[in-house]
Amino acid sequence: MDYSSVGGSSNETIKMSDSLDTEEVEKKLALLLDEGSKMPADKEFLTIEVPDYFDEKKFQLGQDVFKKNIFTMMIAKLSGLLVLLAVPSVLDILCFTKQSGTPCAAFRRYAATILHTCIWYRSIPNQDVE
Repeated sequence: MDYSSVGGSSNETIKMSDSLDTEEVEKKLALLLDEGSKMPADKEFLTIEVPDYFDEKKFQLGQDVFKKNIFTMMIAKLSGLLVLLAVPSVLDILCFTKQSGTPCAAFRRYAATILHTCIWYRSIPNQDVE
């Protein structure tokens, strides 16, 4: 991939070459697909045990901080996503998989991810979300 300089004045942009390095992208995708297929993802097949040092009061305090600062937390998540999209290797994979090919598809995908992570902040370990 050919990228021009990043940063500097607001008039600068990132330029991608017309031809992706498909061999490199295919290697990365194959690794993700191979490793991803070995990772458990279904709740009914995954038993999570809290570690011995787990402190439920501190855990609930963290959840309360999230709830009280939800706007800031969502802005932080959005900022993290934007920074992640600036990483060429991540952008290569997204372009190659075509899972976020249109603004609408990208919005649905990332909104679903944010909603999914919000469940983590409402959940109590080893219990179902109500």
